Amino acid sequence: MSLVQDFELATKNVQNPNAKIRREAEVILKNFTNHPDALNVCKQLLENSTDSNVQFHAATTIKEIVTRNSFKQALDERKNWVHYLIEYSINRYANILHHVRGAILQTIAISTKLSWLDSNDLIKVDVMNTISNLMANPTYVSRKLGLAFLSAILIEFESTKASSIGLSLDFHHSCQTSFQKSHMIPIFQMVLQCLHDNVQSRSNPNASGNTPHQIEELIGSSLHCADKILCWDYSTNATSLFKNKDEIYLDNQTPSLKLSIEWKNVLLTPEVLHLFFQLSAIYFNEPAMCSRPIKCLTQLAGVHGSVFETEEVQRSYITTYMAGFKVYLSNVFQAISTSNSPIDMADKIFGLSQIAKQLFRRTSFKLLCSIPDILCVLRDLGSVAILCLKLKPENEDDTWFLDATDDMLLMWASFVEKLEAFSAIEIQEMLSNPEISAVMTLIAQVSSEISKIYIDTHVLLIPIKPDDEDSFEYEQKDLDICSDQLLNIGVLARVQPTDILIQLINLINEKHQQLKNLLAIPSNTDVLDLQEQIHWAVIISGHILADSGIGETPMIPRKILEVSAGSQQGSDPVTTLPSIILSILGTLTVSSDSIEYQNCSPLLLDSLLWFVERWSASYLFAQPSDYSNLSLSLQQSFGEAAGGCQVLDYLLVNIELQSKNWIAEIDIMSQIIIVLQGLSKNRAALNLMVQNAAFSRIVEFLLFNTAKLPASTHSPIVQMIAFVATRATDPTVKSNYFKCLSDAIENSLNSILHHPEFSKNHQHTLTREQIIISLEMFDGLALSIEDETTVLIFETIGRNFNSFIKLLDIYHEFPNMEVYILQIFKNLIRLQVYFFLLLQF
Repeated sequence: MSLVQDFELATKNVQNPNAKIRREAEVILKNFTNHPDALNVCKQLLENSTDSNVQFHAATTIKEIVTRNSFKQALDERKNWVHYLIEYSINRYANILHHVRGAILQTIAISTKLSWLDSNDLIKVDVMNTISNLMANPTYVSRKLGLAFLSAILIEFESTKASSIGLSLDFHHSCQTSFQKSHMIPIFQMVLQCLHDNVQSRSNPNASGNTPHQIEELIGSSLHCADKILCWDYSTNATSLFKNKDEIYLDNQTPSLKLSIEWKNVLLTPEVLHLFFQLSAIYFNEPAMCSRPIKCLTQLAGVHGSVFETEEVQRSYITTYMAGFKVYLSNVFQAISTSNSPIDMADKIFGLSQIAKQLFRRTSFKLLCSIPDILCVLRDLGSVAILCLKLKPENEDDTWFLDATDDMLLMWASFVEKLEAFSAIEIQEMLSNPEISAVMTLIAQVSSEISKIYIDTHVLLIPIKPDDEDSFEYEQKDLDICSDQLLNIGVLARVQPTDILIQLINLINEKHQQLKNLLAIPSNTDVLDLQEQIHWAVIISGHILADSGIGETPMIPRKILEVSAGSQQGSDPVTTLPSIILSILGTLTVSSDSIEYQNCSPLLLDSLLWFVERWSASYLFAQPSDYSNLSLSLQQSFGEAAGGCQVLDYLLVNIELQSKNWIAEIDIMSQIIIVLQGLSKNRAALNLMVQNAAFSRIVEFLLFNTAKLPASTHSPIVQMIAFVATRATDPTVKSNYFKCLSDAIENSLNSILHHPEFSKNHQHTLTREQIIISLEMFDGLALSIEDETTVLIFETIGRNFNSFIKLLDIYHEFPNMEVYILQIFKNLIRLQVYFFLLLQF
């Protein structure tokens, strides 16, 4: 058989259902790329074969050979091959299928890139001139092929999507940078011209010589290329290949449109925005096309960089954009009003929210207020946010409204944060300006309304249940899934917090009373729904009252302090709300053999403990010296010299019983450890904790019931107790805690090793699990080493070195057991080295 016949047979056999025949065919095609006459054979097949599968494999083989041998071939040979493929694509356009053309265009794009940095730019010039000539010709075939060339080139020069050609990242980056500097603007102009011409041709198809269907195809392909150009990462520079992604990328990983001054005359002309808004109106009701112009408009909404020479240039651009956006907003509202269900408009609302988020993301507040019709647009966007909150998609997989809600909440929260960045003097000056004052008033009104509706929709509505109603794991995700929403609601609610806090107080009071009435009724399903509603009220309250304490002790938010300072004694919502929430914890602290316990929701209990951890970090024993206006109400309710001691004692008593009731519940026990860790970081709380009888009982219970606790809590428990003991001011108290801790850990291990049946049962799963628990506790002790406890902890662990060595010998065939032991030594040595280095410096 000839080479041609071998190749044709192999392309046929790669689709054979027989695995052996298919593998043999794949080997033949792979080896064919090494044949000295492979390129000529592929050329012959492209010219003569009518089988699209043969054509595709011939084109793919050419691509692989060209990529591999590019720097081995003479320039003329490479140029001739590229020119041949260009001519083939043009001359055979009507006779080759889309996937074959795609493989050929990809080969041309790769060849262009490989020669892009050559001193001789013959290939580059040939390819780019071909594209220019094709795009200049208004006929369908010419422009369709020109756009296909552009798409292949754009994909290949984008570093994140480039083909693997065996060259360094620096090469890809250099090509990308050079390409965007020299050719991106002219390419964008070609695409804009094609879009403009075909939009005009829609009203008079005969004038262009193209059919209506061909015109729509050209518009679709042009929008595809425009999208690639506008989503290009223009922030790259010659000195930084790996950039700060937090600054460059949006949530959906699309680069923001940061442009240089060279783009000014191309992009900032009103005609460009008019064109894309016109396209959004044309395809508003066409599902297959409507998203394309909106995606381009989303990118155009986020333009920033040196392309805006002055603030006046930026204002002019945003004013033009706002005029088009206002019309689009009107179209969306009109569609919603005539739709059977607003849910059907989810994609429109999502596109709108994306544009709004981008448009206001980098616009200064004062510039925003100077835009004509800004109040009208903001009112409409407030309505959009409220609509998103009120509507719930029937299909849980439909995330349009969830994403749109996230965007809207983020946008409004960003307005509030921009205002909070101004000083009090600046705020007063802005209030004297009628335009700015009106915008500030609107932001406050919308923020308050959004917050109230968010609370109503999450607390008053019956939540959707998962298929498995006992699945606490599913419900536990609320704090994670909705974390961004909750943070933004916390920001919005604090703009006018008094009414929001009172709303939550009334809601939680009502729900708490219902809970008391239902909790003692056996087999009551309503009580579970009720507790989930309270759960939402609790986590929303936690985000409004307090900030996260990651990395430092969070202060009480300024707006919350102002509410407390301005409230009458005894009617302070800032002290009333947490008091009510803490009282619910007491309601759920019941005997484990009671009906009430059977009706308790672990979800609600976990969220209550989360609230205690978040709230107590800021409020419990708050020091007046840290604030200029800490109200008498807060000091008396939660201060060190007043009610704080009673609150701490109340929490510890409840935690003690909850620990016993929920010892096997991983989420609750983990949250209890976090609460105790948080309390121990408060100096006033810690001094009281170490002498508190309830806390002593908690420590004793945790240490001597470790085997019943979830494995993930073993090490944190030891670390928490060691942390508390280390900071005890009384030497006797400190010694007692460390003795209790070390005795519990050592007894845990020795009771296993010295058991008469250990030698017989050491390989049993239960025995190994018990040893792992002990080793995790030793590891927690090693991790808790601090400067003043180094000797004490080292002595405790050192007394058990022989036991560790014995375990290594016994379990040398169990690698996972060895890892636990070696982990102890690693952490012990690492921290010893750390403290040694501290002493040196």
